[in-house]
Amino acid sequence: AALNTLRAPTGARQCDVAADAGTGPPAEALMREVQALATADGSGITGSVEDRMKVAREKGIHKPSTLQDFETGRPIELGALVDAPLEMAARLGVAMPELSRVGSLLRLTAIAAGLLPQTT
Repeated sequence: AALNTLRAPTGARQCDVAADAGTGPPAEALMREVQALATADGSGITGSVEDRMKVAREKGIHKPSTLQDFETGRPIELGALVDAPLEMAARLGVAMPELSRVGSLLRLTAIAAGLLPQTT
């Protein structure tokens, strides 16, 4: 949810999103939100956000499935990346403002690209 949602609309590599002054902090905030959600759900996530961001900056050159969907014109997987975590967060009382914001931007980008139907 953290880097995948930011990479698809930009077309940027994970290492570039993680290192960029404009997209790195939101990616880190997204990771913290997902970590808080996992903790609230009782599953937790091992490793620190800082370590995951370091790996993303150093080794993140692959193309995630969402970016591949954008490039090939397939519908994107917003349900798994955005909608389901936000539904869980609402049930568990976990605030996820960054995922909500980035998810909205990703959804609008996908609608504008013709990859998702227009919603009202």
